[in-house]
Amino acid sequence: QDDLLLDEFRMLQTVEPVSGNEIPEAEKEVKYGYIQHEIKKAFEEMDKGKPDPNQYPGGYAYMFLYLAYKLDYLAKPEGFMMDTLEKIHRAYFAAAAEEKNTQLKNIAFRKEFQKLLDRPKEEFFKEMYRTRSTFGITTPVGHEKLAALIEGELPNMDWYKDNNHVMLALGIPGYIVGYALFNYALPKPDREYLHLYLQIMEAGYFRDLGFKLEHYDAAGKPDKRAILRSIRAVAERNRAQYPKVSPDTSGLDFGSPVLFAKGYLEMVKNLDMTKAD
Repeated sequence: QDDLLLDEFRMLQTVEPVSGNEIPEAEKEVKYGYIQHEIKKAFEEMDKGKPDPNQYPGGYAYMFLYLAYKLDYLAKPEGFMMDTLEKIHRAYFAAAAEEKNTQLKNIAFRKEFQKLLDRPKEEFFKEMYRTRSTFGITTPVGHEKLAALIEGELPNMDWYKDNNHVMLALGIPGYIVGYALFNYALPKPDREYLHLYLQIMEAGYFRDLGFKLEHYDAAGKPDKRAILRSIRAVAERNRAQYPKVSPDTSGLDFGSPVLFAKGYLEMVKNLDMTKAD
């Protein structure tokens, strides 16, 4: 709230310093570059018009929501940007309740994202800092809530997958992952598997931030063994509390990002999250 007031009313000054920890300039540059690149990429996808945004607005809505959720989760913004992303989330579900058509929602989303594109870099940098939290504001849920979300939404990617609209197809599993992380306090293995999904699918961003993740080989192809190791490692870390977590990786298809995304979320959906007695 302080950030928003300072942004809107330039004559105001803080009574005391912001209680956050600064992050390095290099990290800010990576985050800013990622934000700009991902928004422009989404706009370019819509501007191609294949498929027609007026005929298939739902696919573009998923794409924009995934964009909002992943920027919120990965860039961890404060102030104006955080408020903008939360507006996009609220507008979609409020509009859904009012039966506002999806084409109009997409137009509204684009206007909000354009505000972020137009925002000066130094304004982003002022609102990039680490905060300390005592407790979360998301709703604690069990695995069945995530499984139901996957069950209900994942089939919506099939038409886009079958017609080779890759970015829109990936928007749907991305939406599922982002929505769950944005709204729910999930059991630890679920949270770790969704985080791992983003590490795999957004590998370039993690690499630019300096993470040493070996999920791709030198040619940029997915390293099946490394990914399977990471999947097994999540299960092992949580074995004491969730002894039946044993991900079935037989359905994973490393032939394309779309096929992998579908198989990965099916794997997560089918996890046995029974707790130890």
